[in-house]
Amino acid sequence: MSFSLVHNILIIQFQGKKKQETSRVYRAFMHIHLYYIQKYYMYPFFCYIQLIYKMIINTKALIVNYKIMLSTLL
Repeated sequence: MSFSLVHNILIIQFQGKKKQETSRVYRAFMHIHLYYIQKYYMYPFFCYIQLIYKMIINTKALIVNYKIMLSTLL
């Protein structure tokens, strides 16, 4: 269940990106995911880390967008 769910999320998340990059990110993601599931059963913890990672990525994207916006205005 969790495998297919993560798979669908990843397909939606990386649809707009390059295929090579998608497969690389997907492989790394699934490796970490399966590692935590099998070794420690820390799925909630993993989800929490994933959420923090997404927040950091979104914040970086926002900062870059604001810099571009400011540079065009000035």
